[in-house]
Amino acid sequence: MEERSTKILKAIVAFLLAIATTIIAFTGWYTYKNGIWEDKLSKVNLGMDLEGARHLRFILDETVTNGVEVYVDEEGNYKGNVISNTTTDNTVSIDALTEESKEEIPYKTEKRDIKANDESAITRENFELTKKIIQKRINKENNFEYNIRVDDLNKTIEIEVPNDDDLVSEIQSDVVGKGEIVVTDTDTGVILMDNSDIKSAKATIGTSQSDTSKVQFYLSLTLNKEGKEKFHDMSIKYKTHEHSEDEEHEEEAQKSISVAVDGQVVCQTTFADEMNGDIFNVFFGSPVDQTDQETYLAFVNYSAKVANAINSGVLPLQLVQESDTFIVSNTKTPSILATVAICALMVVVSFVYFLIKYKSRGLVAFIVGVGYISTTVVLIRLIESDVVVTFNSLLAGLALVAINFMFIKKLYKNSENSNSAFFNTLVNTYIIIIPLIVIAVVFTLYNNILLSSVGKILFWGILIHALYSIIITRTMYITKK
Repeated sequence: MEERSTKILKAIVAFLLAIATTIIAFTGWYTYKNGIWEDKLSKVNLGMDLEGARHLRFILDETVTNGVEVYVDEEGNYKGNVISNTTTDNTVSIDALTEESKEEIPYKTEKRDIKANDESAITRENFELTKKIIQKRINKENNFEYNIRVDDLNKTIEIEVPNDDDLVSEIQSDVVGKGEIVVTDTDTGVILMDNSDIKSAKATIGTSQSDTSKVQFYLSLTLNKEGKEKFHDMSIKYKTHEHSEDEEHEEEAQKSISVAVDGQVVCQTTFADEMNGDIFNVFFGSPVDQTDQETYLAFVNYSAKVANAINSGVLPLQLVQESDTFIVSNTKTPSILATVAICALMVVVSFVYFLIKYKSRGLVAFIVGVGYISTTVVLIRLIESDVVVTFNSLLAGLALVAINFMFIKKLYKNSENSNSAFFNTLVNTYIIIIPLIVIAVVFTLYNNILLSSVGKILFWGILIHALYSIIITRTMYITKK
């Protein structure tokens, strides 16, 4: 009688735990803090096949700027824009330069019509290269589901991403920004250094020299051999003037360099010392107070994005966005309902099977199984924030249900009721699913969010199953005859 009461009590406990974890798994785990209810579990991210997607269409930039005065070398290669008369006080026009300064410019000038995309660059190869560079940028910055393709007929690049405004904004900047960095003479506009002189770029944060309570953001450029030589020459030519108070000297204009990313000047500076290394630190803006979170994070994101764009390569084609539309999921409602119906049917069939086959013990086993699935969902939502729920993810979940079903069935077939029999059954079950364990590990490490989501669900699901079986299943004495 006492044994029966204990069984009933444990069945009630198992049932309540299963109900509690199921509610938490599908509604959330909320805590009250500072007047706000906050869900400790990560958001359930539905894949584009279930939720739909934003369809971004990019076309070639057809902008043409007529009559631009530029520098060209003897072969006619572009070497920078001549500074016009409408520049700021910090720059002067070519006509206003001294004869000595003009003689320092080794290029002739001519007027050209500057196209955003030269006709010779509009090729199939460059479209594919543009696509690869965009993929590099996206994969480096984020890990999310996306599709990208080149439309040869219409000469466009189309990208599908989840319906998230912040994400769409990131994609737009990755596609529209070419990733060009140029160092020019501030007064003349002559290009002194560009992407071809840079091996790699890294976003860095350091303590401000002018105010140690603040931080300074800068781009650390690692230069190649040619870049190192140019860097050394620049540090001599554009060295900061230093004069003592007693020293008599002829007033000489201070020369400086300007660093621009995609046409936007981010830094204008001189050199305090002669530079012989291969690291060129480009400062971004003024020092930032770390307590100003909005400005701080803006600089963190911007500097990282610039470094990523430079490392990924310059886009051979300049693109502009033509459209941004929401595409409804290709998965029809009947398909979704059919999938849900199949899952529900499997649950009902397993419940009936255990109830008929093992009666009261079968009921306890079913409740424990539901608790396992719910516990898995809770812990995955707690541990992982980038798991995407797709049909493949649902199949991974069904695989976990099948593993638990197979384990319980094997356990009930064992006539011996002991800890050793329990662990032998558990080990034998995992020997059978070794191929699935290998797939789970490989997919988890894969740099594709769809595959990694499947891998993480399987990996954590199998690990949780082992712990859950030892702690809960074994404790509930479901092997007791």
